[in-house]
Amino acid sequence: IRHGSLPVVEGDHIVILGYDRSAIWMIEELCTAMETSGGGLIAILASEGKAEVENWIQHADINLRNSSVVVRTGQAYNEEDLTKVAVQTARRIVLLANKKVSREEADAQSLNALLTLQGLDYTPSKERCTIVECCLVRNQNLFRSLASGPMQVLATQDFLGQLLVEASRQRG
Repeated sequence: IRHGSLPVVEGDHIVILGYDRSAIWMIEELCTAMETSGGGLIAILASEGKAEVENWIQHADINLRNSSVVVRTGQAYNEEDLTKVAVQTARRIVLLANKKVSREEADAQSLNALLTLQGLDYTPSKERCTIVECCLVRNQNLFRSLASGPMQVLATQDFLGQLLVEASRQRG
C-alpha cells in the first residue's frame, strides 16, 4: 500500500491519469461536484511517488467533502498501471498532459495512453466519458479519431475551464 502498487477495487469513480501541482484545484472542484451525491472516489495514476503526491495533496489542505483520493504510481501508457486505477470501470477518465516535456512529446505520450486504453477494452458510454488535454491544436483531430465513445479533447489553454464545466454537470 505504501508504494501505490495495489489495484483500486472500485467502480463508477473518476480517474486522473498524470499529475502535477496544478491538478490540486481540479481535485477540490471534483470533490465539490460530487458532494451532493455523498462523495466519490478519485484515483490518481502519477509517475511521481505515491508519498510525494499524497504529501502535495495533504499540504494543499483540500476539503474532500466526503470524497476519497487514492494515488497509485505508474505510467498512463502502461496497461498494467492503468489496471491499478481500475480504468475499465471508471465513470470518467481525465488524461492530463505531461508538462515536464515538450508539447510534442506530451501529446505523443497522451496518444500512447489513448491507444493503451483501447487495448483494455475500455468502452465509454453516455455515462462514461474520457477528457483529454491536448497541447497542440493541430493534434486535436488525431485525438478525436481515437475515440471509441464520448471524448472531450481540450486544448491546454481551454482545458481547466472546460473541465470545471464538465464537473458541474455531475448528477446531484
